[in-house]
Amino acid sequence: MNKQFFKFTALPVGIFIVLLYVTPLITNLFHASVSTYLVVYMLMQVLLLAVGPMCLYKNEYLDSLKDFKKHVAKYVLLAVVLWIVIAIAQVISAKMTGVSASNQTFINSVTDKGTLLSFSLSIVLTFVAPINEELIFRRILIGNFKSYVPVWALIIVSSILFGLIHMHTVQDLQVIFPYIIIGLLFACAYVKNKYNIVVSTFCHIFLNFVVSVIGLIAASR
Repeated sequence: MNKQFFKFTALPVGIFIVLLYVTPLITNLFHASVSTYLVVYMLMQVLLLAVGPMCLYKNEYLDSLKDFKKHVAKYVLLAVVLWIVIAIAQVISAKMTGVSASNQTFINSVTDKGTLLSFSLSIVLTFVAPINEELIFRRILIGNFKSYVPVWALIIVSSILFGLIHMHTVQDLQVIFPYIIIGLLFACAYVKNKYNIVVSTFCHIFLNFVVSVIGLIAASR
């Protein structure tokens, strides 16, 4: 493993895996509270943000942002269209399975509490997590390997992996379809817009923001 591969691929992916799987294992091992787990989770998300796009890929993000600003209206429209498609996919999945993913159920149960921790988690889930997930599943899994593997294959693999990381129980496999669709749409947005990672990241943040707003409105009633 050369230094470039470790720095730009293995390091952020390794941190992401620790964030996703090792952190809950450690907190469960020490019987930590949900609040402790959430604090650790948020710290790890911020750490990944610092190591990933804000540090390793800073120049590329800045260049992508310049192009994004030139066509911002087009990308806003794209985000709205993708949100509509995703919403339809989620409705279809809910009607077919009658269940919700444990990932979404857990997020709803925590963010509805109205505490400072809940507010902080909402900010992380809305803005920080999408940046990190797009870095891993689009920029690294597709961008770093497109010279070695057909792009269509990378799109499929990254979309399936994106769906799987949102599944936490066997039952969740029943509702993996919308998450795979989300991953597929973001991957296509990334590739079709000349591998502009800011485009897919903006679409992801837009989706999470709308979901958060809808959730807050529902919780206030």
